[in-house]
Amino acid sequence: MSVAEIDAPSPGSDAAHGASEPDMPTPGSLRALADELAEKLPPGCRVEVLGGEIVVSPTPMNPHNFVVRTIMLQMESQLPEDLVTSHNTSVGLDNDDGPSTVPDLLVFPEGAARNPLWLNPPDTVEFVLEVASNSNALSDIKVKPNIYAELGIPIYLIVDPRNGSLTLHSDPRDGEFKGVHKMEFGALVKLPHPLDGIEIDTSSFPLYPDD
Repeated sequence: MSVAEIDAPSPGSDAAHGASEPDMPTPGSLRALADELAEKLPPGCRVEVLGGEIVVSPTPMNPHNFVVRTIMLQMESQLPEDLVTSHNTSVGLDNDDGPSTVPDLLVFPEGAARNPLWLNPPDTVEFVLEVASNSNALSDIKVKPNIYAELGIPIYLIVDPRNGSLTLHSDPRDGEFKGVHKMEFGALVKLPHPLDGIEIDTSSFPLYPDD
């Protein structure tokens, strides 16, 4: 199944960063449509609101999941006690038509992980990971860097098993990441502030099979 995009109204101009639980989506809003669609899709599919569109990503292949799990285990062994990893966790702004994403992996405080929220405010998130797939690579590489920078996520790592490339984004300012570092599989990725000292060994990352 390929990525599906559904036309929707343009996002509203108001964007709140509050850490309280978001109100339920307004009926007929972009987020309400996304929630309705998510309930009808098979388990494992992701439904995100990106650039004024609803984007559906299918269940990923095994190499994708291997990379996510490998990074998760490496980070968990290095994170301070007050930070944890999570997957299948939504991040976004507290308004009906603002962006919302479901990164492959994120890092946020343990206290935030205990909050009964379905949409986590971006100011609680320290790191997001996206592993590109053949169906959603354009969103991960072209669209989400702008979204995550606008949300103020400190670190965004893209792993692309299609060609064995890595892109580390950091220092979000004025709606864009000022730090962009490109690497290849096999590199030792050293994360910047606020995760100084954490390293990710990419030498075991597999490539996707040729079509």
